[in-house]
Amino acid sequence: MKWVLRIPVLLLCLCFAVGCGGGGASGTDSPNPSRDGRIAFTTYPSGFGYDGYGHISTMEPDGSGRTDLTSGISVSSPKFSWDGAMIAFSVYDFNSGNTRIYLMNSDGSGMHRLEGVTAYAPKQTDPAFSPDSNRIAFRYGTDSNSASFEIGIIQSDGTGFKVLTHNSVRDSRPCFSPDGNVLAFQRSVTGGSDIYAIGTDGSGEHLLVSNGAFPVFSPDGTKLMFVRSGDIYLANANGTNQIRIVSGKGVQGIAFSPDGRYIVYESDPSGQGPSYICVAGLDGANTIQLLEGGEPSWGPK
Repeated sequence: MKWVLRIPVLLLCLCFAVGCGGGGASGTDSPNPSRDGRIAFTTYPSGFGYDGYGHISTMEPDGSGRTDLTSGISVSSPKFSWDGAMIAFSVYDFNSGNTRIYLMNSDGSGMHRLEGVTAYAPKQTDPAFSPDSNRIAFRYGTDSNSASFEIGIIQSDGTGFKVLTHNSVRDSRPCFSPDGNVLAFQRSVTGGSDIYAIGTDGSGEHLLVSNGAFPVFSPDGTKLMFVRSGDIYLANANGTNQIRIVSGKGVQGIAFSPDGRYIVYESDPSGQGPSYICVAGLDGANTIQLLEGGEPSWGPK
């Protein structure tokens, strides 16, 4: 907007920090596009609100170099593979009402549907790659209005589908630990959600964090980041020593940078939209507001 260009630079930076629900002094330097990979996110060309066709775009960590990867299909939940070569995402089919997992190269080429699970799970969302990119975990169900969604896992070539959770609640947003042996995920029940962990073989399910959502492990496996009541918390990987690092209504869709030095998140402080992608230091300080969008994922180049 033209009036933004006429305000002092210091005030502009302050507005960005407030809009993203963070800010403050820190010794952490700003992300460097030449070394810090790219951020994938969803955008809505018609502005805030669902127009039927959400797009997947990527950008540099400073907000420059935006590239739109999809068009003409309704997409959500983009997730980079750990090596940055692939992006997994969900596609909604208006004709069938089903949601499927798709894969594509990080430049948008080679788009194809993940086969092998179609007959068992017509509602597939929240894909997440294993560290070696050989497996994909995701949320699935038979009915979008169902009270039950499970966490499933499948090989990236569409073979070996396996159900990990078995219950009558809504499980979602799985993420792999860096060693590939554990999944953290969100379990939604009436009145809120908790974060659980389970082995990728389906064993050892246990509670990690009460009253939490959007779990993600740090790249070195020592930390767990999550959202509680619109704020971002950082804890040990086992859920202990929880520290609030970002305060702001509507914070969600969080991710670490590939080197674990920064975080990226979706923020809507007003709760009325639009949402913006924001980058901050690991302590939540030095916040930078980037572009309008949601569901960020940060991959290496």
